[in-house]
Amino acid sequence: MKKLNAFIIVFCLISFLNFIDTYAYSTQSRQGFDYETIFGLPILIDDNPNYGYPDETISWDRVDAAFQNHPELRFNYGNYKLAILDTGLDDLTWTHLAEKYPSYVLEIKLIDGNGNYVSRMNAYDICDYKHGSVITSLVVELLERNADQFSEYVYGSVNMFICSQDDEWGHQGRIDDELVEQQLQWIINFNNLYPVAPFKVISLSFGMTYQGTPIYYNELQTLINQGCIVVSASGNFITGMISENQRISPATYSNIIGVGGIYGTPATGDMDVYRMSHLERDPDPGDPGGHKDGSLYYSLGGTYQRTVEITAPAYYVKGVCDQDGDGDADAIKATGTSLAAPQVAVAAYLAERASKIDRNIPISLIDFKRSLKLCAEDDPFGRYLSLAERLTYDRVIIPTSNYGVPRYRFYSYKVGDGCLDIGDLIEYVFELS
Repeated sequence: MKKLNAFIIVFCLISFLNFIDTYAYSTQSRQGFDYETIFGLPILIDDNPNYGYPDETISWDRVDAAFQNHPELRFNYGNYKLAILDTGLDDLTWTHLAEKYPSYVLEIKLIDGNGNYVSRMNAYDICDYKHGSVITSLVVELLERNADQFSEYVYGSVNMFICSQDDEWGHQGRIDDELVEQQLQWIINFNNLYPVAPFKVISLSFGMTYQGTPIYYNELQTLINQGCIVVSASGNFITGMISENQRISPATYSNIIGVGGIYGTPATGDMDVYRMSHLERDPDPGDPGGHKDGSLYYSLGGTYQRTVEITAPAYYVKGVCDQDGDGDADAIKATGTSLAAPQVAVAAYLAERASKIDRNIPISLIDFKRSLKLCAEDDPFGRYLSLAERLTYDRVIIPTSNYGVPRYRFYSYKVGDGCLDIGDLIEYVFELS
């Protein structure tokens, strides 16, 4: 009986872990089914989508500084493309973006699960809470930064690839591994056919639930070998490896940029100088199923796995989608590492441009990771120093461990190499030459 009970407990634990982190919005799991918490669902803040412009995120990431110091970044010299693999793009969000940013400046495309382009009039997001639409709106508005008001448009190409469908358990818009594989093959073929206008950045804001190597592992590696930078959300709760051959997020692979989320806020609600990744929801160190560690270093059974390279804002990040289903685009707030990953994808997109402008070659993965590390703030006030001072100021110590065998958690007051600073990142990319 004891052996039977132990088997049941282990089986339930694995089942629980297999269902978490489907998307990187903050989620919880109950009896094997995902359900969204109020904390994780997009929250309607205004029926005017312009009200949802993510000024706080733009200020935090210092993306404005990149364009102010290097206005040539506005032009897409390499004809580079950014791919988002997610749940789709609803027509109202697309229309909102198209009305602000002309298509001859910012190309937005939607590719369905069959590999066909979808027109704006027929656009859709299969997820009931419009996960892909929010991610797309964040990417576009980080690039443009309300450029329509200043005639400083950023030329580029943002492509949403639908990789989800309703599944047998009733999950709406759940990411489907086979569709991910097909869409990655689509991108590989495109890069082979059009090497002068390639996809250079892939943004993933979903988790994986598989044992062994995912079916699209080879496609990811092929794209990386083609020179693509792949960015992945690290997940919101338990993240990393369940065992040697079972992973939850693409972020666990060393050649994929894993992105953690900055969740912490001080009592005043002002996130400007408070940088803390999620260290809460940890009821019992002895209960693996009870751990709710967000975006941490994680291992089980002695296997050490770094899942986070860099962190970015992930708490109440503003985006756009038709959240209330009234037929109009709405301003919303959402929480989770889903929102952090596309910020780093935008940083990678601009780093690719900077390298093309400066050296006429794409940036290598090694150089991009080096620049990310150098730009990362490991102190709340570090970014306010001069560039010369930051060159020696931005240093990251190795996080320390706690809790002991069999579970090790590694963290300091920040996760990974620190917090994203796109302004600094671009300076370091130009310094590489």
